[in-house]
Amino acid sequence: MNSATQFVENKYVVIPKAVDSLMVNFINDYIELNFGRFKVIVEHLPEHYSSHSHGEYSPEAAAGGESYSKYGDMLSDCLLSGLVKSVGLEIGLKLIPTYGYFRRYQRGNKLGKHTDRPSCEISISMCIGYEGESWPLFIEGVPIYQEPGDIVIYRGCELEHWRETFEGERHTQMLLHYNDSDGPYGKDNLYDGRLFLGLPLGANRGIK
Repeated sequence: MNSATQFVENKYVVIPKAVDSLMVNFINDYIELNFGRFKVIVEHLPEHYSSHSHGEYSPEAAAGGESYSKYGDMLSDCLLSGLVKSVGLEIGLKLIPTYGYFRRYQRGNKLGKHTDRPSCEISISMCIGYEGESWPLFIEGVPIYQEPGDIVIYRGCELEHWRETFEGERHTQMLLHYNDSDGPYGKDNLYDGRLFLGLPLGANRGIK
């Protein structure tokens, strides 16, 4: 059964080793560098801090402690744009890019059961790396274990998904979100309502 058929039947599909190790290692190093810079700026140079430029701790998105995340990062949005055609071909849809996002979880984090907002109609969850145990993403109760480079493509607005309490040290995911161009959101939600990729959410408010 090919990926498009699996996606139609299950509303998600797992693709092992979709991203080669060199690229995964590059992304991992990039996120770790961002995280290190974030900590230095927050602790020692707070006057230079910007949540969009440097990322943020987001306790509301991962219970059990803070987790580091960054919305609309240039690398994330570059991957988002660069993969739009190949991902669409993989699942048999024409896709509209909305936003890229990465999150670096730590011990004790837990992602509650939820479905996503309209900008996450079609989502990619890409495993970048982890320290400790592999940490499954549950989709409608099915545990999905990923190794670095594995991706899951799923309908985030329809399928309930979550993660139980993390017992490892660090787990990093890259998340790329799209809309179906023929679906209910795709015509009006390019770049998650932003004027261009790499911008913060809501940065174009008031611009005509």
